[in-house]
Amino acid sequence: MTERILAYCNEISLAPGERLDLMVSSPFPGSFRAELVRLHCADDHPEGPGFHEDAVPTALDGDYPARVQPIAAGSWVRVPANPALGLGRFTLQVLVWPTTPGGREQALLGTWDPAEGAGYGLVLDTRGAPALWLGDGGSHQTLTTGVPLVEREWVLVAASVDADEVRVLQIPLADPFGRGPLDARAAPTVDHERVAAASARRVLGMAAFEDAGGGGALPFNGKLEAPRVASRPLAESELRALAEAALPEHEALVAAWDFSREIPSTRVVDTGPHRLQGATQNLPTRAVCGA
Repeated sequence: MTERILAYCNEISLAPGERLDLMVSSPFPGSFRAELVRLHCADDHPEGPGFHEDAVPTALDGDYPARVQPIAAGSWVRVPANPALGLGRFTLQVLVWPTTPGGREQALLGTWDPAEGAGYGLVLDTRGAPALWLGDGGSHQTLTTGVPLVEREWVLVAASVDADEVRVLQIPLADPFGRGPLDARAAPTVDHERVAAASARRVLGMAAFEDAGGGGALPFNGKLEAPRVASRPLAESELRALAEAALPEHEALVAAWDFSREIPSTRVVDTGPHRLQGATQNLPTRAVCGA
């Protein structure tokens, strides 16, 4: 792609005396020039009437310092780091409706640090299958069900970690063909205490993991609902009960976010005991049909 100056304004129409802000990102060093014009015709096709504009002298006219202002594409939810998320034994779960499973890795829920390879992350792998990433900053373990999710079908995805077992499940909510839940298990190969220590320092992300620049890495395409975190491995019946409860109560519950609350705001409410409130990044769509 050819490098170019990118710019946009915060409003598309104004009344006299109102303020207009222009945001400009330039990949070129030095400065750029700005001026106001009256646009008569923007058709520059060889067989068209031709491009036609007239300059309108204003105080805006002039040269301005150029700088790159990166755009972090992808909308997600960011929950600030909290010691309550520093878990060595745990369960992560979320209802998932994917629109483009497969082709690339996509984040669902977790504290995964893409730069250090530390923390825990529930993801879709390059095949579109649910997987769990565990990292202690040195060793990295991946466990996947190996079976891609079906596009635009709701499924409960969960992963749990215990002292002697790592587990990933995908449980379809509608199962007309009797496929049943898929369950992958393995022995742990990473240091749980180091995973917990890394996670206690990390932002928890939903639909992306925070990268070193504060943007969202591995963005997810689709819908998420009822993300939950528990402090121990849960049985399938417990997973289903937590997913279905608007106000879940469970002795192992760490966090339970409710996307239906405070929809007009950027706030994401945690109804769990630690009140780990989150905030939306890049305004993901809310108030959509759920499971």
